[in-house]
Amino acid sequence: MQTVPIDIVFIIFCAILVILMQLGFALLEAGLLPSKHTVSIIFKNFADFGVSFIAFFFFGYWILKGFDNSLHPFNIIVSEPGNIENAKHLVDFIYQGAFAATAATICSGAIAGRMKLSDYLIMSSFISGIIYPLSGFLLWEVFDEVFKDYAGSVVVHATGGATALAATLLIGSRPVRERRLPAHNIPLATTGVFLLLIGWYGFNMGSTQLSVGMAEGLHEIARVAINTTLAATVSMMVTIFLSWFNNIPRLTIAINGLLGGLVGITAAPDVAMI
Repeated sequence: MQTVPIDIVFIIFCAILVILMQLGFALLEAGLLPSKHTVSIIFKNFADFGVSFIAFFFFGYWILKGFDNSLHPFNIIVSEPGNIENAKHLVDFIYQGAFAATAATICSGAIAGRMKLSDYLIMSSFISGIIYPLSGFLLWEVFDEVFKDYAGSVVVHATGGATALAATLLIGSRPVRERRLPAHNIPLATTGVFLLLIGWYGFNMGSTQLSVGMAEGLHEIARVAINTTLAATVSMMVTIFLSWFNNIPRLTIAINGLLGGLVGITAAPDVAMI
C-alpha cells in the first residue's frame, strides 16, 4: 500500500479553507446590503457553489488543463485506483474547483437584488465552466513564462470583477433611491471578512509549487503566510488612517481596505517583501 504524500493532505486542507470563503462572501454581502436582500444573497451564494462545481467537473477542469482528455475528472475517477498521480489530480480538481466557485461568487454582491436566480446560476456556470478555466489556461499554462499570477489575483479576482462589471453594465444602474444602500448588519459583515481572511491563507499557501515535506517548501509557505497577513493589515490600517484624515472613519472602509490588500498580494505573495 502506498503512503499518502503530505502534499495531498495539505492541498485538501487548503481547498477546505478556500471553500470556507463562500460563507465569508455570503455574510459580507448580506451584512453590507439592506436586510431585504439577505435571503436572496445567501441563497445565490449557496446555489452558485453547487452549480460552479458541477460545471467545473464537466467542462472547467478539462479546459484548464489544456483540453487533455486523460485529465478529465471522470476519466481520473474511473482509472487505476491507488495511483498517487491520479490522487494528486483529483485533489487538484477540488482545489481548482474552489477557485472557480470563488470567481463566480464575486459577482453576487454586484447584482444583488437585480438578477433572477435562474439567470445568476447560468452566469455562474458559464464563469466557472468556461471563463475562469480559459483565463487560467492562458495565464498559467500558455503565458506562464512572461506573466506571474501566483494564486489568482488576475485569474480569479480580476476575472470575477470584470464579469461583475459586465453584468452590471448589461443590467444597468440602480434607481437613484437605491444607489446608497445602507448596511443593515455590520457585525455580520465583519464576521464574513474574517472568514475571507482565513480562507485566503488556503488560497495563497495552497498555490505553492514546492513540496511541503521539504525545507524550501515550508519556507515558501511561511513567507506566503507572512506576506498575506502583512498585506491585509497594512492595507486596512492605511485606509483607516486615510479615513480619519478625511474625517470619515467607517468600519466599511477598513473592510474594503483589508480585502484590497488581500486581492493585491495574491499576485505574488511568494516574493513580495513588505
